[in-house]
Amino acid sequence: MPRRKRVLGQRGVKAVLLYPMNALASDQAGRIGEYLAQPEFAQVAAGLYIGDRPDTDFRRVMTRRQW
Repeated sequence: MPRRKRVLGQRGVKAVLLYPMNALASDQAGRIGEYLAQPEFAQVAAGLYIGDRPDTDFRRVMTRRQW
């Protein structure tokens, strides 16, 4: 459904995932980044906010607060 909304010009946050620990959030960000690397998800964006800047860079998950 969210991709259909984008085609109709409706932008915005479609989902928010909350994790209780930074380590778990970072692990999941890596997995989400691998999933988003598939060509059919080229227009899907993800971001990670954990208070501090993560130690690692993710392929398809934004970690900078300035976009």
